[in-house]
Amino acid sequence: FLILTLKIVNIITIWTTLINFIIQIIFAGYSYIASKGEEKEMESSRKRLTEGVLGLVIIIIAVGLGSLLAKLAGIPNVLDINSMFQKMGL
Repeated sequence: FLILTLKIVNIITIWTTLINFIIQIIFAGYSYIASKGEEKEMESSRKRLTEGVLGLVIIIIAVGLGSLLAKLAGIPNVLDINSMFQKMGL
């Protein structure tokens, strides 16, 4: 049951990250179009877009570093929770 729960949490984390990024892009684009050339609103939209992209990049880097550390620890697939628990002896 624990392994299934952890797999579900992993899937939900990935999907919510992608959905959040897509929503940020859509809202930033809509805000940029609705700004009608007002510099302050355009800058706010650019900032929102930059923050969305930066957040996605940070998450990708974190997952990559986690995968690298897992491989160095002898865990071939960081998302394979069952294998990780078996290596720990649990």
